[in-house]
Amino acid sequence: MLKSGSRLITIKNFSIKSNKLLSTKTIRSLSYIPTRQINNLTSYCSIKQSLTTQYNFHRHYAGFTHGSDIPEEVINMTTREYEVAANQFLDSLLDDLEQLSEDYPTKFSDVELNQGVLTLVFPEVGTYVINKQPPNKQIWLSSPISGPNRFDYIKGNWVSMRNRTKLIDVLNKEISSALPDAEVNLLHD
Repeated sequence: MLKSGSRLITIKNFSIKSNKLLSTKTIRSLSYIPTRQINNLTSYCSIKQSLTTQYNFHRHYAGFTHGSDIPEEVINMTTREYEVAANQFLDSLLDDLEQLSEDYPTKFSDVELNQGVLTLVFPEVGTYVINKQPPNKQIWLSSPISGPNRFDYIKGNWVSMRNRTKLIDVLNKEISSALPDAEVNLLHD
């Protein structure tokens, strides 16, 4: 894809920002370099260095459709660190939500955690689904109010890269509106 105004060329999973137009021959030659070959610095470091220097070449990850850079903390998180953080979050959230469900059974009818999927049922509002996404190291939220969103673990919080909101803040706000008589303060002392 070539945008004339910004001169952004997307080839497979890569973007090239250039302050000059590229020839069709250059674009064709770049499109045949597989991702794994460009990332292999020993065999293709001269190609990568040339692309980096000449075209400000950098990798975009598919998880962020709005184009922001992924923090190193997210990229470098191990699967084990992700599992611990996600499980602690969901278990703590479940404890708080179970108490709310017991206090307001007619407005908050069900809360269940099963294999990394937390389901909340508010008969007047709808069903929330909060689930782990281990391949992406994210927690996903499906909300009847705000819709779907993805959250990455950044500096001890699950944060949306789309709009920089914290998952716990979204839940506190939306559950407060679903339970106007309740004092909702999830995961806070």
